[in-house]
Formats: sequence, C-alpha cells, structure tokens
Amino acid sequence: MGTIVRAGTPRASLFASTVCGGNVIEQRRAAYEALGDLFPLAADVRAEQVAAHGVPAEWTSTPVASTSEVILYLHGGGYAWGSLKSHRHLVSEVGRAATMRTLALDYRRAPEFPFPQALEDAFSGFRLRGRQSWKAAA
Repeated sequence: MGTIVRAGTPRASLFASTVCGGNVIEQRRAAYEALGDLFPLAADVRAEQVAAHGVPAEWTSTPVASTSEVILYLHGGGYAWGSLKSHRHLVSEVGRAATMRTLALDYRRAPEFPFPQALEDAFSGFRLRGRQSWKAAA
C-alpha cells in the first residue's frame, strides 16, 4: 500500500527533491521560460502588467479585441511550472482568435506553494471582474 505525502510538509519537500529528481522542477521552469523568447508577441499586441488582488497578472489585447468580454487564462505547467512569459504568445493569439482581451495570471506554483494556493490565485483573477466593466465568457 502506498504512503500519502501531504503537500507543504518537510516530508513532501524531501519527496519532491528525491523522487522528482532534485533540480527537475527548476530545469523544467527554465525550459518553459526560454519558450517565451522563441515566440515573441506580434507587433499589434498590447500587453499590460497588472495585479489581480495581489496576484501578478497581464492583460493582452489586439486591435480586434472586444472590450466587453475577457478570457481568464491560467497557463499550463501542472501548477508547478510555466509563467506569463512562457505562455504570453499563446495567450495573445487565443485572444486574437476569440476577438477578446485576455487576463493571464502568474499564480503561485507548487511545490513551494501547495494546494489550494494556486486555486486561490485563480479566484483572485476571477474576482477582478467585479471591478471591471466586462462579463466572463462562457
């Protein structure tokens, strides 16, 4: 029978450093960051750094973007790697295709910030809509 390892405990840190290969998370994060340099933003994309209730975030929009609807984007990486930079190009092009602005969040990542912290950051981005004049797209 397997053993349950609770996130945020010394045992979880030991588990991550031994089973996950020590620097694997840092290496994967660095590789994802490098992707941001391979795919620059298109010349017509506007990017604006903001905070969503304390969570670093970034608005992107193109000239065709509607101001009444927004895509809230949580970057890939299994809540352990990925960032605004690594997904910036993808997010902006998703917004272009949908003719909407995008709000991408730089949520806290595991294992340094175990569940439910990334989820709380996602809610911070969603709550930002209460201060804005747009509706969330279904």
